[in-house]
Amino acid sequence: SYTLKIQKGVKYSANSPILRKFADITVIKNKATDIMTDPMSLLPQDPVMLMSYINTKLRDVYHSLDALCDDMHIQRPELESRLAEAGFTYDPDVNKFW
Repeated sequence: SYTLKIQKGVKYSANSPILRKFADITVIKNKATDIMTDPMSLLPQDPVMLMSYINTKLRDVYHSLDALCDDMHIQRPELESRLAEAGFTYDPDVNKFW
């Protein structure tokens, strides 16, 4: 288990490479502790925005959905399920959701 101390007044992106390296992140701020254990919670909640975000990552950074999920600590079946609920499916030939 790792502890990441966030400095007051410093903004950290949810997509920061530092934050993405932790599956479980303990954030200490204002003497309160929030535990974030679900990397999916860092992704857009709107299915269309999620599809757009994932497709951008697949286009610009990752050669496959497995590579994206491994690097971002996301469960592939959970991601595919959320996007399938909105009618999107992954096409490995073009490396994107439709």
